[in-house]
Order: sequence, then structure tokens, then C-alpha cells
Amino acid sequence: MKNTVLLCLFCLTALGIKAQDPQMFEETWYLRNVFFDGSQTNTPLNENFNLTLTSNNGVFSFSANGVENELSGAVNFNGQTLQFQDVSATLLDCELANCDYETLYFYSVLSDNLSDRTFNYTVDFYNSGNAQLRIYNNTTGVRAYYTNKPLAVNTALFQTWYLYLMRSDLAPDTPVDPSLLRQVTINEDLTFTAIDNCAELWGAFEYYEEFVNGFYLQLLTIENDVSDCTPPSGGMLYFGDENTPLTAFLETEGETQRFYYDANPGFGWYYKNNLLSVEAIALEKIKVYPNPVKETLQISSSEMSLTSIEIVSLQGKVLATFTDALEQINLSHLSSGVYFIRLISGENSVVKKFIKK
Repeated sequence: MKNTVLLCLFCLTALGIKAQDPQMFEETWYLRNVFFDGSQTNTPLNENFNLTLTSNNGVFSFSANGVENELSGAVNFNGQTLQFQDVSATLLDCELANCDYETLYFYSVLSDNLSDRTFNYTVDFYNSGNAQLRIYNNTTGVRAYYTNKPLAVNTALFQTWYLYLMRSDLAPDTPVDPSLLRQVTINEDLTFTAIDNCAELWGAFEYYEEFVNGFYLQLLTIENDVSDCTPPSGGMLYFGDENTPLTAFLETEGETQRFYYDANPGFGWYYKNNLLSVEAIALEKIKVYPNPVKETLQISSSEMSLTSIEIVSLQGKVLATFTDALEQINLSHLSSGVYFIRLISGENSVVKKFIKK
């Protein structure tokens, strides 16, 4: 009988271990944000808030770093839930800038003033080597989001960016006239200064990110000076608001870097780190219509001449190339669907999307 009981206990322990993804215990989980009392608070930059889970012969424990102190205790797994138990914290004096975030993380999120906290959890591992861990309690609304890589801002963000294009849902793209200077300079402390034609703007962002959505810039403060605008000029630059974070991306093409963000799906602002040439601006202004198109696509390029046009699939395959009679393109051979048209003039080109009926 004794052997049977021991065997059953061994089986239950083994099942408990098997229920956890062993990779969970091989990572240091870096905190990206917490949600408590109805609001999300992002992890301060240049701090090492994290969570480490440990498995030792079926006994689970955790430790978490703050600014000055450490939180630790036992972990009990039950299916897709975990509970932090027997929680204790070191008691070093913390008088630095982000000690309030340490208090929030230790005493309101991971524990209830050192009492046990129970969470559901999900963990995802990607082929890229990235991973994310989410712990959440739907009853209390408390949750935390982690990744397996520390938060690090791409330093390419910290430079001057020149607006060259605006996108507004289903409306035609709006190229920006380079004679009306519209630019933003983002500094390493995430403060920024901007010129919007005659207006000057300045303020500060908060930075946070997730693997699947690029990164986010949340506007913290903004001020402006429109005293040089006579009459007042409508601004084109938009940096979100306290309720609308910007979903942003950085990319590099040759020597040109691009920075673009969406405030809402379909509404985007596109920047480059160099001023556009007059030829490139003229190319952006070319009109392609009707869209959707049934058979013949019209190309209006009065300000410059095109050397060739390419029709490209969504997969990037060039389906057709035209070098003559570029004012009208016959697309009757295409199946219904979404395509790109690449307009080429010398060394400059622009890509636009169209729908074939």
C-alpha cells in the first residue's frame, strides 16, 4: 500500500512538471508593462524589472528584480494557472526615480502586499527566438506582460525625420510638399522638437513595445508656438494623444532610413531621414485611377515622364512590365484581386496599391 501511494505521488508530480513548458524555466522574463486598478503602466526604460521561474525536482520557485530590491517565493502550478506563494521581499531603502514602480510591481501585481496571487498564464515561443509570457487574473484585472529580451530602443530612432507622405484610410495618399518643412527630431531621452510649416512643437514620448507590433510611442506632453503663422495654418503633424498610442516601425533601404507610425489602422505618417528630391516628390504626386479598375488604368503624370511601369503581385513577383504608351495600362489579363503598381522614372520609383475588379 505504501509503495502504491508513493507511486501515485510520483505520477502526480511528473504530470505537474510535464504540464509546464520547460522553456519557461530557461528564460529570464523582462517586464514590459503591468495593468492594475484599471490602467496600464509601462516599464521605465533603463531598468531591469524581470521575473525568473525555477524548477528543482518538481519544486517551483520565482524571483523578481526591482530597482533596489528583490521579491521571491514559491510557485504552485495547476493546469494553466500559477500562484505565487510564501512571498517575501528584501527591504533596502529605495529612493531612486522608479522606486514607485518597484512598489507597484512587487506589492500590487505579483503579490497582494506579500499575500498570495493567482494568475492564468500563456507563454509563446517563436522561431525568431523571441518569446512572451502573459500572466493575468480576470477577476481582479491584474496582469503583467513579459518578453525574453530586455527593453532596448533602436538608436536609429534618435535623429531628425522629414515627413514625406500621409495616408488616410481609403483616400488617396497625400505627398508632402518639401518646400513646406515638416520634421520631427527625437532625442535619446524621448523628448522631441518638431516643425510643422510655420508652427513649432515640442514634448515627450513614452516608449514601449511588443514583438508582434513593432513599438509604441505614447505622447506624454506637447506644446506649440504658432506665433509665426499668419494666418494660422492647419498642421499636418500628429503625435497621438494620451488615449491613442502610435504604432511605429523603423526600416532601412540602402542609405535611407524610414520611420512611420499609425495612430489608427489606415491613418499613417511616413518619414525619411533625408529630404526628398524634387523628382521624388513629383513621382509621389502621380495619380493612378480608377481604383478599383475593371480594365484600363489611367496614369496622370503631367509633372514628369515615366520610363517604365511594373505590375507586382502581393508576393512581390513582377507580373508585367510596360515601357511604351504609359498613360494607359491594359489590365484585362489580370485576375480580380489586389496588386501593386511601381512607377519608375530614372533612379526614382514609387509604389501604389490598386484593386482589379
